[in-house]
Amino acid sequence: MTHIIQRIQEDMKLNINEVYILQYMLDNLHQITQLSSRQLAIYTNTNPMAVIRLARKLGYSSYSDFKYNIQELFNRYSIKNTEMTKKDNMDMIINKITEIEINIMNTTKSILNKKDMSEIVDLLKNTLYIDIIANDANSEIAKYITHHFCAVGKITNVYHSIDTQILHSSIVPSDHIVFILTKGANNSYMRDILLKLKERNIQTILITGYRKSRLSPICTYTIHTVYEPTKQLGNFVFHVSIKYLFDLIFGLLYVQDFDHNQVLENIHQNIYQRNTKT
Repeated sequence: MTHIIQRIQEDMKLNINEVYILQYMLDNLHQITQLSSRQLAIYTNTNPMAVIRLARKLGYSSYSDFKYNIQELFNRYSIKNTEMTKKDNMDMIINKITEIEINIMNTTKSILNKKDMSEIVDLLKNTLYIDIIANDANSEIAKYITHHFCAVGKITNVYHSIDTQILHSSIVPSDHIVFILTKGANNSYMRDILLKLKERNIQTILITGYRKSRLSPICTYTIHTVYEPTKQLGNFVFHVSIKYLFDLIFGLLYVQDFDHNQVLENIHQNIYQRNTKT
């Protein structure tokens, strides 16, 4: 039993069958929305009524409400009791930040669609140019990501102003792959940009913390992050989750062409060392 399920069990007084159902849902988040209550009962060796009773016990109005929103419950518990207080000392802060980052990465891993990730990596492997559309703090994360892609031989640009984003959607060449980073905003201009990219048959990958984003159907792929919009840790949670996802993408791309990427790394190091000697 994971610590998240243990905390929910303690708070909600769950029985053994309910714990098993929740643990299965946490371990298989990427497919839960596709399962009926009967299928979930079969996979957990329980029965449909046990699944419905658990949904109601946790405050959901229906099984559909339960399966589409269970991730939010897991997210809340992943950062429960980790918010900072004025009484925290250095050791407490170190422990809290360490715990929450591990929880965020584990939750991101649990909702990862491995099939989509494999297809995305194959798509990226066969392209030279990657563009990233991101605003505000997300654009700073995007700049960090460009270093990852550079290390595996990709030419990457970040578009962080509305003017350049709109222009980019109209002129970007067809051999570019475009990432869009957004916590959950459904602003109309971003939707218009994605519609333009789709009209021009540009492949797009949306990374979002919002599972019901109306941007998802417009994009080629969607990768979901963890996002808990609390006053203290909302952006922190989202950015740790994004960084983890791109670290995974980097690792997968690196090993797919390991020898070539080792050569690129050696070239970079040699040039850097020659130009930093005093």
